[in-house]
Amino acid sequence: MRGLLASFLLLAAALLAGPARAAAPADEGALQRGVEAAAAGRYEEALRIFDGVARASPDRPEGPFFRAAVYQLLKGHFELPEYKQGLLDNAARVLALTEESGRRQPLDAEAQLLAGLTRGMLAVEALNDSRFIEAFLEGRRMVALLERALALDPALADAQYGLGVYRVRRAQLFWLRPFLGHEREEGVRMLRRAAEGGRWMGTLARVDLAWALYREERYDEARRELAPLIARYPDQPLYRAARAEGFFLQRDYPRAREEFAALRRGLAEREDAFSRLYARFAQWRVARCDYALGRYAEAQRAAREVAEAPDLSSSLLRQVRRGAAEMLERLGSPASAARP
Repeated sequence: MRGLLASFLLLAAALLAGPARAAAPADEGALQRGVEAAAAGRYEEALRIFDGVARASPDRPEGPFFRAAVYQLLKGHFELPEYKQGLLDNAARVLALTEESGRRQPLDAEAQLLAGLTRGMLAVEALNDSRFIEAFLEGRRMVALLERALALDPALADAQYGLGVYRVRRAQLFWLRPFLGHEREEGVRMLRRAAEGGRWMGTLARVDLAWALYREERYDEARRELAPLIARYPDQPLYRAARAEGFFLQRDYPRAREEFAALRRGLAEREDAFSRLYARFAQWRVARCDYALGRYAEAQRAAREVAEAPDLSSSLLRQVRRGAAEMLERLGSPASAARP
């Protein structure tokens, strides 16, 4: 009888404990500090914070997820092997941890969220490498995971971010655009919900929302979305460049020139790679505005400086240098050999 009772108690304890002990939650305060550092453009600090989260909670996916996200942002600006490897290594770790978490706790909405957003990162990476079938498949995996996360927790605003980006970008494909207006608007609504209520993705959602509004030529609305980011992070050039770019896309060349010239002046004394990249991009936009306004001598001088400047391992600056060289040819002044 005692043996039967002992067996029953052991079985009850096992049932109460579940199939496996859930990993302790990651340090939310540290995660928020890391997210804030990344939003402010302090990427090395953000990586250190997320590395600490990963070491403190090795069974949780949050640390490697945010490291992967920072590496993806860095790689989007500078094509360095260490950034790509950091993205891929951390993404693989996230997927391994969320798969294990899914076996233990199949109703864990947060694990579905992080797995889905990681699949989204890998879809972008595949697209950048022209692996279009893989990008499509990763995108579908992302959608399935994020929709499952929302089904488990409808208040999970961060899941709206990935789904909103997917809907907006799919609807803006040339051959689908006439048929998916409703999809585009739903994507914009989802990005807005994520921007206003996201736990971690609010800043990214607001930036993507602004760009989605630009594509719809809703320029004033887009600038209103960027305004709180510019006010909160005055030293982060990304948001100010996005605002200035809106005036350029709107063909308000005098205002765009003013905005980009001010951005370049503000970055003149800063030596970090991001500041140098955005200062050079701002100089190119000033040259483009001068050209559009008929100020050809000023445009020529700026274009020559841009064409001869180093590209900082940035695909954006490589495009800028090619554009500057083409402008010089149009103005009858071929660019000299640009430095690597």
